[in-house]
Amino acid sequence: MISSIFLDRRLSLVMAQQAELRELAMFARLSDKAEYAVQALALRQAELADEITRLADMAARGKRRSNRQEVAA
Repeated sequence: MISSIFLDRRLSLVMAQQAELRELAMFARLSDKAEYAVQALALRQAELADEITRLADMAARGKRRSNRQEVAA
C-alpha cells in the first residue's frame, strides 16, 4: 500500500510546482518573449497534470487494495 508520507511529499512537490507555474504565468504577461513563456507554461502545466493523475491513480489503487484486504479479513 502507498504510504501517506509518500503522498504528502509528492503533494507538497505538486504545490511547489503550482507556485512556480504562477510565477511563470506572471513572467509570460510581462515578457517581451511571451510566446516562449506561454509555451513553457503549457508544457509545465501538462507535466503537472500528469503528475497529479499519477498520484490520484496510486491513491485509488492503494484504497482498492486496502478495501479488498478488509473484505478478505
